[in-house]
Amino acid sequence: MRAILGLLAVLALSGCSYQLWVKVDGEQARPRFSVNAPKIMDPSVCFRRFVVTEAARPDERLWEIEAVGDACAPEREIFYGTVPAGFQERSSAVPLQPGVLYSAVALSTAAGGNIRFVFLDGEWRTVHP
Repeated sequence: MRAILGLLAVLALSGCSYQLWVKVDGEQARPRFSVNAPKIMDPSVCFRRFVVTEAARPDERLWEIEAVGDACAPEREIFYGTVPAGFQERSSAVPLQPGVLYSAVALSTAAGGNIRFVFLDGEWRTVHP
């Protein structure tokens, strides 16, 4: 998690003034992450990395994907455990459990964003700090 926070800090200090908006929904076993950017950035968002951790254990990757070479994922949706074309899995997806607080971080070439979420009462819910 320190590495991810470090990457977000570098983006902030390098003149990046935009944040990606990350949302989660879908099935408990296969959540869908929707990632959007401010209109001024579209269509320049190019996803390079996506990481999911348990919030209480930020250094343990539950799933991590990263672009290979110059590849990027222009998609606005990422399904947990499904590796987009041009990406590689750095950590294989571990099943997510109900009632556990998770964190996801999306990084693009120009911005980053994160979300804390939990599966309660049959749906994924965002947890605000």
